[in-house]
Amino acid sequence: MSLFGSKEIAALQQQLTAMREELAAAQRRSGELEAELAGARSSRDEAVRRAHELRAALAEAEARAAAGAARLERLRAGSRTLTGDSPGTSAAWEVIEEDGEPGDRVVRGRYELEGRERHLLALERVLRIAASAGELGASVFLEVLVDGDGAAKLVARRDGQALRLSEVEAQAWLLGQEEALAAVEDIRRDGLLCVELT
Repeated sequence: MSLFGSKEIAALQQQLTAMREELAAAQRRSGELEAELAGARSSRDEAVRRAHELRAALAEAEARAAAGAARLERLRAGSRTLTGDSPGTSAAWEVIEEDGEPGDRVVRGRYELEGRERHLLALERVLRIAASAGELGASVFLEVLVDGDGAAKLVARRDGQALRLSEVEAQAWLLGQEEALAAVEDIRRDGLLCVELT
């Protein structure tokens, strides 16, 4: 003889079905919460990684700013030769306009270039960009590739004197020799040689 009647059994089955549905809903919600938690952890990890990248970029920018400030200070103090060649080998500039700050006077030099026509036209374009930027008050970055082991064989003179890097400058800037870099200003920036017209 059964302890439960058919109505009681049906009610229990309905309760069991409802409990199973609640359990399934709870499991689905648990899965959703786990996915949300994983997404939050991933977002947090990404934010931490990005913060580290930004800190590194800021430190690099601060180092560049400090180097630029030191370079500017040397220029203002007149401790660096601005003739465009190694000290002691450059011809004198023709002074057009005097200025109180060292390195800020307006001067003239006469240049002679020899090379392939396409290379001289490229250099002329660089000069036209620099001159126009000054007229318009625009600041631009230029990237110039010199294929020294290819066809780019330029000869440059100012006022009849050849323009060349000193031996230590060539070792430092062109060959990247660390011992030479210690003896000259480091003008490398992200694998490029940086010359500023400021």
